[in-house]
Amino acid sequence: MKKLLSILLTATVWFTFALERPALAGDAAQGAKVFSQNCAACHIGGNNVIMANKTLKKAVLKRYKMYDLEKIKTQVTNGKNAMPSFNKKLTEQEIENVATYVLSQADNDWPLGKEIYNQKSPESKSPQLGIEADQKPVNQEKTDIKPKKRPFWRLLF
Repeated sequence: MKKLLSILLTATVWFTFALERPALAGDAAQGAKVFSQNCAACHIGGNNVIMANKTLKKAVLKRYKMYDLEKIKTQVTNGKNAMPSFNKKLTEQEIENVATYVLSQADNDWPLGKEIYNQKSPESKSPQLGIEADQKPVNQEKTDIKPKKRPFWRLLF
């Protein structure tokens, strides 16, 4: 009985630590600042404005085998395809921080990018915008922009 308990305890401890994701060494709060200053232009809300299918979402990172701190650091440091290298612009610690931030946001499904708020100044009374002076969320995930349908005879010319 003693042997069985020790085996169960050992297995429990091993599975607890073996399956747990290692603690991230970088500072995600500092990484958020670095990300907003250097990365957000192309990767706002974890998306990708250059290559729309290669976002920073967890499922996509896993699909491309990039869901790893070291791989993200390598990508930021060396660049790849349309992404420039940041090895001369950022320090190693800043790269570590931004990689930590990207992984933490991916784990939480990029909550900071879910809603973008459009603000209109209280003085503005523009009827064509139809937005009040308060903030209204715009959901990025549901952008159904469809081209206008043209009459058939217009397609011929």
